[in-house]
Amino acid sequence: MNPRDTSASERWRIFIAAWPDDAFLDALDVADRWLNRFRTHRIIPREQRHLTLAFLGDVELCVVAALTQRCAEMCKQLMPADAPIDGLLGIPSKHKARVVAVGLERRPELITLMERVLLTTAEVAPVETVLRDLDRERMPHVTVARTRRTEQARRLDFSAAPPCSGVMKVRNIRVIRSHLTDSGPQYEVLREFAIGAG
Repeated sequence: MNPRDTSASERWRIFIAAWPDDAFLDALDVADRWLNRFRTHRIIPREQRHLTLAFLGDVELCVVAALTQRCAEMCKQLMPADAPIDGLLGIPSKHKARVVAVGLERRPELITLMERVLLTTAEVAPVETVLRDLDRERMPHVTVARTRRTEQARRLDFSAAPPCSGVMKVRNIRVIRSHLTDSGPQYEVLREFAIGAG
């Protein structure tokens, strides 16, 4: 869908992310089987799992158009990154894991890529969510499950969490529109850019 096809007064919920390949997603099956033993969290569908690089929230369509243009230019100058899995994470903590995620190793090439995306996004859309993330330490991860209930979050036993191994190959960046529905978010790919395709 082209942002210019809709009234400029409309606002879209936007984020930028990298999507894993099938081999990486297959490596997460062991985490899904472990989570299904507890039945405490909503499992994120396989096709929605991603590495968030910048979350903008609701922005005007003129911003979306400018952002996609800048992403196209930026991706020509970026280098691909490989990010091995670095275990299962509980967010905000393993004792109260509202979010369960697969952590990724903080390799320099990945951190550089993440910071470049955030800085470029901030230049186009200096919104609160992006500026806030600029001041935070990069903690790359792919979310696999969520719950809103604290009592459910406390029931997970991370001491029995299985080891996960795999490598996320960051080779593309997508500009995504998120549609919030009663059954969960639905993602629409607005544009996809290959990294280093200059």
